[in-house]
Amino acid sequence: MKGKILAVFILFSTIYGMACTDQPEPQNVDVQIISGENFGFCVGPCYRALNLNTSDTYLELEVRTRDSRGSDLADTMIYTDMFSMAELEALKEAIPDLETFFALEEVYGCPDCADGGSEFIEINDGLKTHRVTFEYGSSVKEIESIIELLRQKRQELIEKYEVY
Repeated sequence: MKGKILAVFILFSTIYGMACTDQPEPQNVDVQIISGENFGFCVGPCYRALNLNTSDTYLELEVRTRDSRGSDLADTMIYTDMFSMAELEALKEAIPDLETFFALEEVYGCPDCADGGSEFIEINDGLKTHRVTFEYGSSVKEIESIIELLRQKRQELIEKYEVY
């Protein structure tokens, strides 16, 4: 009888021990991305950001304006649009390895110095959020392809909604 109890105990201990081993978690491909541009000393639309989630074809362009007195957020507009399936697939391919992205510096160059403007990309994978800010019109080598893709889409929507 003691032998059977010992055998059952060993069997359950083995099964329990195997279930508790560390398994590498798969990389979460459903991420939230915000890509934008900002100008510190400006009148009109001084902040524009493209907000999207890689699991959805919908995206938003947020535009914040400043009035002639320099009041922040004189107006905020949200424009909703869609990615085509081809654009969404291209975006997913352009997303950098998240470990590489999260290891990037937070600031490159001198963004918004002498009102040269700044651009940024922020990625939230559900566990962490990281923002990379750089000079307007420039790029960051490790994430160049996603910068170009999102910049192009943002500009397309700015022109579509005549947000100048």
